[in-house]
Amino acid sequence: MTRRLFGTIIKRGTRYLGKYRVDGRYYYTPTVATKREADHLLTQIHADILRDTWQPPRHATTSTDLTLTQWLPLWIDRLTTGGYSPNTTRTYSSRWKAHIIPYFGADTRLDQITTDAITQFNQTLRGSCPDTTRRSILRDLSAALTDAVKAGALATKPDMPHDALTIRHTSQARPEHITYTYDQIHALADACEPRLAAAIILGGIGALRSGEISALTRSDISADGVTVTVSKAVKRGMGGELVVGPPKSSAGFRRVHLDDRSARRIVMHLDQWVDPEREALVFPPVSGRIAFTSDRVLRRALHEACDRVGVVRGRFHDLRHSGLTLYGQAGATIADLMARAGHTSPDTVMIYQHSTAQRDAELVGRLRHTSNS
Repeated sequence: MTRRLFGTIIKRGTRYLGKYRVDGRYYYTPTVATKREADHLLTQIHADILRDTWQPPRHATTSTDLTLTQWLPLWIDRLTTGGYSPNTTRTYSSRWKAHIIPYFGADTRLDQITTDAITQFNQTLRGSCPDTTRRSILRDLSAALTDAVKAGALATKPDMPHDALTIRHTSQARPEHITYTYDQIHALADACEPRLAAAIILGGIGALRSGEISALTRSDISADGVTVTVSKAVKRGMGGELVVGPPKSSAGFRRVHLDDRSARRIVMHLDQWVDPEREALVFPPVSGRIAFTSDRVLRRALHEACDRVGVVRGRFHDLRHSGLTLYGQAGATIADLMARAGHTSPDTVMIYQHSTAQRDAELVGRLRHTSNS
């Protein structure tokens, strides 16, 4: 890409197109033969904007005849600018390169992707990969085509086959979460490698994600350890490296409170393991070759603690599940759970109320005793 005062000139193969932004939305010029032509188009558009005569281009006149290979980096760039995490964009890019481009062909244009072609693709995927993977690939394709329409790179989006984004139900049971009790979470912290014991508390009682824990600095935790501010998270970059960025979604920006027992443990950790600077990492990596403590390190520490305590090994995410379940048992509403978890959808946090649902008979019994008193 070549940077200029207004817009960007992008080379795709032997041709060029201009990319520019107006009112927070990206637009693209037609693809042209030379860089000078693309520059001229951007200059004209800029002049129209300054004269207040610019109008959003019509799809029919802005279709750039982009191929799948050409559209992919443009789409990833739009996602990145829109605030998507490096992990998400890397996953989208990988699935496109591994499945979508090889099937349709690198030189296939966006407007050549029809409903019939997607139907055949769907059938091919059904015979070659798990149903969840098939749906993820087709969702990526659908999202990219939708964004191409928004960007003016495609006139209309083809309809998706009616069963493309559904999963066939099978008799195979979904793996259940492992739920630890409050006392077990603290026992795991006691048995954990000392420098990571507080991570067990933050993951379990605080219900923080592993990436949010790895990104914490001293300034994110109050002096008494009662409140933890989540404003960033460690993720995998496009090259697989650990990088810091925003939380998983806008709802991920939040402040979490801890009970007194858990808060005291966090304060003890800060005193023993964290440098005094406000921006010092709460869990600095042991190795100087990486910038942050990885989720793999946290998972290994949890597994070792589970073995010592004598409980079933769980995923680090099971600590978060446990904390949110405990929160639901304490009487949290759906809105409370969404706020603590950093979720935007009520459907997502319903799983954390499964234990309270199991208490229905007990609560009915209490109603009977109350009426007799």
